[in-house]
Amino acid sequence: MTAELRPPGRGDLLLAAALTAAMAAAASATGNAGGLARAGAAVVALGLLALAVRRPRPLAAAVAVAVVVCAETAATPGGTPAPAFLALMVADYSLGAHARARGLAAGLAVSTVAVAIAQISSPSSGYSHTSAITFFTTLLVLAPAAVGGLVRIRTGLARRLTAGTEAMRADAAARLALERTEHRLRIGAEIETVVLSGLEQLRPHATVGDLADVTALRDLGRELLVRLRVLLTRLRDAEGEPESTRSPGHNLAELRTQVDRVLAMGAAAGEPLPARRVSWTLFTEERLDTLLAVAGGAYALLVVAVQLAAPAPPGRRWLLCLVGAATALPAVWIRRQPLAMTATALAAVAVFDRLDPAADPLGGPVAAITLIGLPILVAGTAPTRVALIGLAACLATAATGLLTTTSTRSHWQDLVSSGAVAAGSWAAGRVLRAGAAALRAGAAEAAGEQQRQQERLRLALAADRIDVARELHDAVGHVMTGVVLQATAAARVWESEPGLAAEHVTALKGTVSEALGDLQPLVLNLALEGGGTPGLGAAAGLLDHARACGLRLRVEEEGAAAPLTPEVDAVAYRTLQEALTNAARHAPGADVLVRLAHAPDSVSVQIRNAPPPYPGVERVGSGYGLRGMAERVSGCGGTLRAETTADGGFEVHAVLPRRPGEVQQ
Repeated sequence: MTAELRPPGRGDLLLAAALTAAMAAAASATGNAGGLARAGAAVVALGLLALAVRRPRPLAAAVAVAVVVCAETAATPGGTPAPAFLALMVADYSLGAHARARGLAAGLAVSTVAVAIAQISSPSSGYSHTSAITFFTTLLVLAPAAVGGLVRIRTGLARRLTAGTEAMRADAAARLALERTEHRLRIGAEIETVVLSGLEQLRPHATVGDLADVTALRDLGRELLVRLRVLLTRLRDAEGEPESTRSPGHNLAELRTQVDRVLAMGAAAGEPLPARRVSWTLFTEERLDTLLAVAGGAYALLVVAVQLAAPAPPGRRWLLCLVGAATALPAVWIRRQPLAMTATALAAVAVFDRLDPAADPLGGPVAAITLIGLPILVAGTAPTRVALIGLAACLATAATGLLTTTSTRSHWQDLVSSGAVAAGSWAAGRVLRAGAAALRAGAAEAAGEQQRQQERLRLALAADRIDVARELHDAVGHVMTGVVLQATAAARVWESEPGLAAEHVTALKGTVSEALGDLQPLVLNLALEGGGTPGLGAAAGLLDHARACGLRLRVEEEGAAAPLTPEVDAVAYRTLQEALTNAARHAPGADVLVRLAHAPDSVSVQIRNAPPPYPGVERVGSGYGLRGMAERVSGCGGTLRAETTADGGFEVHAVLPRRPGEVQQ
């Protein structure tokens, strides 16, 4: 369902109804107008129900609110402005959070005009209309829109973080398989360099015809054991612990880097936000302190400038400048000590009001600190309980100032209006805090997912290395130790005890035969088996590696290769890989034919090996490998034939559909 057709949410309906009821009640009970005008104003207040569609139609909601505010001000001049304040703040927040650029500009212009009309139509309390329009436009129009815009950017960033995290999870299995395959191929290359080459060096001396052969087998065996020990150590200790065991998001500077990385990974799920937006929506604590210092200092200078321009004796003027600056400067430390700094600022406000009572207690930059600045800051930087205490202190200070001054308006109207402004500002601070917390949580989750994937990969690669190291140690280590011991014993008694030497030579021949006929295929198997299934696109590398490991391959390819679905591609690669592994295990040294045939609707993978050239090498397997191969092939709608050939060799022939599920005949 599109945003334009989405029905209003329950929260928006309740908010619109509450503001409508509040404005209707205020219009009926207050203002310098007759009963008919008040009744008409109460009816006009129904226009605030348009706030129910403030998300899908933010411009329409803003226009409706502007019309209602202007009509209410004209019908009931001097009425309570609190509902109008809140309605304008909600509408302009919605513009920033949900409107496009043109709608935002148009809505802000309409709201500004409404503020100007309302102020010009209202009775003055000793301040100019220009200053009032500027103040209320900033408070009710621009500030809420700015908050909404920041929330919009953070929401979009959080959404893209979620998409990036999901994309990472979806891609994790494939990337893990590919990494394990590449890692296993690297291990295979090391096995080839160290073990297979060492075993091949034994072959010319396998007949053990003289003492030179015995000595060569002894020396070659020792050398191979040393190289094997180095290889096993490297396999077991190739990778250490992760670089960092700290929880993700240890500080926001790290989070920003992690967010950029996750957004790049999730680009397929949605266009990532520019990096500059990430940098100023995720603040470090140091940067936030700097921002508060700049804002507090600038506002203190504004208060001082206003006092310097006011007519007053020099001594009193400088005292007011000092106290006025003290109302704004605590904002610099409010993140560290929210209650203490709020209390300090409010105490300075109380002293300032006593020294220089304003004609309008709700007007001026010092009043803005109590009703706007401190509620936003304490709500945005403190936990809920502390933030509520701070709001209560601000309201109490404002109420005290109102009740101790004289005004042409009723005190309760001013109390309601100031309470509305302070509550709206406090709510804006909580929204900003909640958005920052959600963004931090999303970034931490994304970064945590990335670390979890890296940890899973690390553990999988470590398990692969340990498995290979265990197999090599148990097989190669034991056999080669036997070769060295028997060759050493034969060489020691070669001349002194020919009979005993002959016995040692007989045992040595058997051990060398075992190493070449039985151990070599096992090592070939370890070198060939991979940790994943990347697809036939990686077949060339697999075939090259099989040749390097000693398989005598002849490769034939028919037809034009075409892209396969990932499922079929993986099964085809795995079939080729496992068939080559079986050939290496059961028929080392035999000729192997690999034929890949591409048809419009299918791909055929055929691997046929001749009988093993060395007697006694062929072994009977458990059949689990072939069974698993058959299950994978049939699972994607293909057929598999695995059988002994007439000449004593073995053939694996799989026919796979290009689209899974289309069973091949």
